[in-house]
Amino acid sequence: MQTNLQFQDSFQPYYANHTVQTEQISKDAATKPALTSAELRARLEACCSKLAGAIAAIEAGKH
Repeated sequence: MQTNLQFQDSFQPYYANHTVQTEQISKDAATKPALTSAELRARLEACCSKLAGAIAAIEAGKH
């Protein structure tokens, strides 16, 4: 039977990698400019348009 410490040690590689990824995301966020509200809206509208087109194509293929 594993002790609590052995159990924690078995997950250590996962948590170490997760911490590194989190730190990298924080560094990236600090160096990249934030999106403006208009840029975000434009991206969302483009995404919705692509999604609507894909749904229409699927629906057209069903009939």
